Amino acid sequence: MRRAAKTACMTRLAFAATIAFCAGTALAEELRWTHFGVRPLGMGNAFVGQADDFNALYYNPAGLAWLKTWTFEVLALRAEISANSASGISDLLELAKKGSGSVDAALALIQKQGGKPLGLSLGLEPYFVAPGFGFAFALEEPTQVTFHNDITFDVNVGPRLYVPVGIAGSFLRNRLALGMNVKLVGQLGIEKTLDIDTLSNLSNGTSGSGSLSDYILGGYGIGTDFGLLFRPDSKKDTTFGLSILDVGGTTLKVLSSGDQSTGAPKPRHAAVNTGISFKPIKTAGHYVSVNADVVAVNQAVHYSKKVNLGTEYGLGDFLKVQGGLHQGEWTAGLQLDILLMRLRLASYAEQIGTAAGQDPLLSDRRYAIHLNLFL
Repeated sequence: MRRAAKTACMTRLAFAATIAFCAGTALAEELRWTHFGVRPLGMGNAFVGQADDFNALYYNPAGLAWLKTWTFEVLALRAEISANSASGISDLLELAKKGSGSVDAALALIQKQGGKPLGLSLGLEPYFVAPGFGFAFALEEPTQVTFHNDITFDVNVGPRLYVPVGIAGSFLRNRLALGMNVKLVGQLGIEKTLDIDTLSNLSNGTSGSGSLSDYILGGYGIGTDFGLLFRPDSKKDTTFGLSILDVGGTTLKVLSSGDQSTGAPKPRHAAVNTGISFKPIKTAGHYVSVNADVVAVNQAVHYSKKVNLGTEYGLGDFLKVQGGLHQGEWTAGLQLDILLMRLRLASYAEQIGTAAGQDPLLSDRRYAIHLNLFL
């Protein structure tokens, strides 16, 4: 009897841990005002004023107007893991080696990870951009969890879809660029606080706690973005940027099939973003750019989470190295173009608390990789 009870308890803990590593917390929220690109994240996520590649579709569609060539990436795989997640997964694997009787070890694992945000993400990001036009397809599975000592989990898990189509034009002798996106956004998943008994009942199909479909939120909507870039001198590379994303807010309509429908996800709030970019060094073979952004100016978020600073060194067409500050913490990035392969790497920290630096436990250091084939 005692051994059976231990086994049942371990089964519940293992199931809870599995769900937790595929879940996001609703209490500890990120400032996600757009779909973040790996290259911008490497330079502190300061990209509103630069916007000189396909990431303009996410940060400032006006940047499409000043692209000099077309690019098409068909294989665009992205993966991301946080340092906390790597540590937690290592501890979980070590626990699995100890067998089903290690109940105390499982509880110690939850206590060790208590209060730490754990992030994972997988995604696809193919796109096509050309001077004045572009579209992208970003499908991601963002994952984040914070363990609670009372063994409850604030679950927010499921795919996110972002499909922008943008156009842009250049005016005033190439000093002003204006652009806009029309985008499809979608979400499907679970956003609910669950305790360990509810998780166990759902896994076993036990009645009395509802079914999995009762917790599903799903919806889709059409949003609009506007962007502007201005450079006082068309022959120099100092630019001022402004973008307004999700103009008026983007409401997601619930998904329905017959008599069944999902709950409604939260709407996407409008975000007003500003940026400046300049190149103190620029020659035929290399350049240095310096950027500063203030994002989500209109949103009720602490100012320390809105300021981004970044720099990038580019050597020819094959190497870019980035660095910066995002929400008060360092970032670093690398981009290599070799034949038909493009590799992007970035490390950054996401502040989950209400203000940057309020609690070291709420800083989630992450490592991202983006692998592409391009023409």
